Amino acid sequence: MGRYDRHGKWLIGQHGDAILRLGGLAGEIVSWRAAQAEVVEPTKLPDGLLEVQLAGRDAPLPFIVELMTYPDRRVYEQLHRDAALVYAQRGVLPEILVVVLFPKGQVEIAPAQALASPLGWTGWEISWRVVQLWQVPEAELWALNDPGVIPWVPLCHLDRDPEAVLEECRQRIEHEAPPQEQINLLAVTQVFTWLRFNDNRFLERLGDLNMSVEAELLREYVESRMGDERFRQQLEWQFKQALVRAAIVEDLLSVLDGRFGPPPSDLVEQLEQIRDETTLKRLVRMASRCQDLAAFRAALQES
Repeated sequence: MGRYDRHGKWLIGQHGDAILRLGGLAGEIVSWRAAQAEVVEPTKLPDGLLEVQLAGRDAPLPFIVELMTYPDRRVYEQLHRDAALVYAQRGVLPEILVVVLFPKGQVEIAPAQALASPLGWTGWEISWRVVQLWQVPEAELWALNDPGVIPWVPLCHLDRDPEAVLEECRQRIEHEAPPQEQINLLAVTQVFTWLRFNDNRFLERLGDLNMSVEAELLREYVESRMGDERFRQQLEWQFKQALVRAAIVEDLLSVLDGRFGPPPSDLVEQLEQIRDETTLKRLVRMASRCQDLAAFRAALQES
């Protein structure tokens, strides 16, 4: 899976319950945890092994989650091996979910496969649940009301203009996700948006790349793309735009400081989050002629 593998594994580790709901898991999840470290052959681990306690059950159930950027029939061998490893270690056949991110040609992943021994004495058939994200309506993910599924939305079947969808992704992450997870969720959403559209203009709806570069996941992604001249030029342009906006914000804060004293920290934070250069310039003009800080705040709310 390359760079998408890292981002997918982060989502499994941090929001594994959301992925299971995306896969159609019915029933209340009382608790869950990533349990990969308990399997004795780490080099052959599935992308995600989750231990999930469901309401009404005495013991937690093992769930295997396999993520694929594109459909690839080699996954069958992996799924058989995953199931055998977990069964051998736990004595319980795991539930298996395969999530395919993006289509490729006419290849599809079948929901089951049968194996036979060389002499035919032994047969083994395993089935699993397959979710092909491009076939999932975006409304199904929004209905889950879980910030952990938002990064998958750009890969779904979209019923609206992509820019409107991505704007909603950003707003929901900023309003519904825990503050400590917002940067990473935005970063992963950006990466999956690139997989779907391969167009930097869509990334702007999720914030500037340089804003999210603090996230380790996005840092690795940016490094992997630096050989692309077009990407480098776009990144440089976004960085210059960020410097321009930072300079305007600095001028704005200086005007407010000169007229009304040091601006409150909440106001500074609010101004630093504004990404529209035209809006910032209009606020500079407003700061130079408003009667007091309350009047400026009122103008800010209307902008």
